[in-house]
Amino acid sequence: MVGVAGSGKTTYVRKMLPDHAYVSMDKLQKEQMWPARRHILIERYEQEQPLGENHPNSRNKMAECVLVDDALRDGKDTVIDDTNLTQEIRRPYILLARKYDTSIRAIFFWDARLARIRNAKRKGKERVPEDVITGQIAQRERPHDTEGFDSVDVID
Repeated sequence: MVGVAGSGKTTYVRKMLPDHAYVSMDKLQKEQMWPARRHILIERYEQEQPLGENHPNSRNKMAECVLVDDALRDGKDTVIDDTNLTQEIRRPYILLARKYDTSIRAIFFWDARLARIRNAKRKGKERVPEDVITGQIAQRERPHDTEGFDSVDVID
């Protein structure tokens, strides 16, 4: 999944990819045991080095990569429900997919106007500050097959 907050990524996953292994930092961070689990996953990342010499740009991404690696190793179709706005952020997942010789598809949610409308309907902590969405829009890079994707679907 690639898109700014509120663009419809999670809704799409629920409706269109319900049988996929699901990795979502938003969901993980809501788990009561997440801090301890994160620590264990980061330790595993450091021991197992699932990406070899390549490393993601944050410790949360390290934890996420271990979960993706586990799912792919088990032969599961896997979806990463995160903004994944830049090539740098997406690269570890492409490397993991290639490691297991599986296809990889980007689903890119382009419509920022719709994301803002959806976000405005969110309640409490679910609502993302407008300046964050503006920053995400400025940061996003359109995914391309040259990154290693087998296909890129654009949702307008």
